[in-house]
Amino acid sequence: MFDMTQAVPEAELIQDLLKDYRRETRPVKDWSTTVNVVISVILAQIIEVNSREQIMTSNLWFRYNWVDEYLTWNVTQYGGIESIHTNSENIWRPDILVYNRLQDEGWSSTPDTNAEVFYDGRVNWFHPVTLRSTCLMDVSRFPYDIQRCPLTLGSWTYTNDMLEMERENGTDNDREEYIENGEWNLLSISAKKDVINGSIGGYTTLTWTVEISRRALYYNFYVVAPSIILVVLGLLTFSVPADSGEKLSLSIVMLLSLVVFMELVTASLPATSTSIPLIGQFFGAMIVLIALSAAMTIFILGIHYRGPKIRPVPNWLRKLCRLENKTQDKPWVLVVLENSNNKRRKATMPSVTDEEMETIHSEKEHVEGIADNMDYLLAKHEKKERKREMEDEWQQLAIIFDRFLLAVFFILLIILSLSLLLPSYLARNN
Repeated sequence: MFDMTQAVPEAELIQDLLKDYRRETRPVKDWSTTVNVVISVILAQIIEVNSREQIMTSNLWFRYNWVDEYLTWNVTQYGGIESIHTNSENIWRPDILVYNRLQDEGWSSTPDTNAEVFYDGRVNWFHPVTLRSTCLMDVSRFPYDIQRCPLTLGSWTYTNDMLEMERENGTDNDREEYIENGEWNLLSISAKKDVINGSIGGYTTLTWTVEISRRALYYNFYVVAPSIILVVLGLLTFSVPADSGEKLSLSIVMLLSLVVFMELVTASLPATSTSIPLIGQFFGAMIVLIALSAAMTIFILGIHYRGPKIRPVPNWLRKLCRLENKTQDKPWVLVVLENSNNKRRKATMPSVTDEEMETIHSEKEHVEGIADNMDYLLAKHEKKERKREMEDEWQQLAIIFDRFLLAVFFILLIILSLSLLLPSYLARNN
């Protein structure tokens, strides 16, 4: 049941308190008295952290406590009422603002929530607010970075001899109402008090620093892992046969894919020249690695295809790469003809008559013509075989270089990946 005996005195109490109340003046009867405001800030949710624009959007709960010397009453005269609730616009409020807040259009100012006033002048004013604040981002270790975003509160007009601010103890790391963010992990919230010296006096400020770390699973799965896979595919061009025609094109395609990945990632980062983000260093190293592998692929293709004026493999290079000196067997027809030709040349002529001698001379000329043709064919065949042997040696040398460079570039990939990503990952988790 609604108690009318209590409702009437409360309405009379509020009317009596606010009858001659001036909300523009400080709530002290002696002008030299300093108003002490106790503040606590509760972080309810981190809505968004825009790394490119360097802005943090958060949902905060502000709690203010102070003493208003004009809002006091005798409890017995008003039916035992010890506290009342009234709109905070009806009473004096400290002009405390977040200095690094962005006052964008469409974002509301301080909400008009009720304030609770006690009979001894104590005032509790709580209100939530969603605000966008500037946060200077250090993306040198992106995506394993830790950011520290400040929220600096202070009076806009009152110096510290008129208004003094204190933080409420034990509320810095209050996470009972905190809602986890999918991209950022809340590490800690710390507060410190400072005094800024102005032209007419000092201003007290309270700075809450929100320390957050980026959850790297998204970037590891969607950025780092595909990039490493692209690099591995790019390095596998060393195992592609040179005769396939796809050896160099595969390296170029992987190089362009890495550049596209890099552009997608850097589009969400601030355009700063103070430091290169870790992910940028990683992509840069991978792009250089693939570019070098493409250059080595061109070098190996030059070894594989030596052109018409081919030269033998140098002896020092043959010994260094342990090339086998293969000799190609001649076709059996040429061998038989060559042996028969040599036998005929070495045969001794028996004693014959003049007619037989003329016949022999004519046959000998015919045989010598055949032998000359055979010598030409043998020389041409030997030249062709020698050229093919040199081509085989250079192709075998290209295969050896392919295998060697494949191992070297895979070792470089492992070293670069571990040296760039592992230290920042371990430092962030320790």
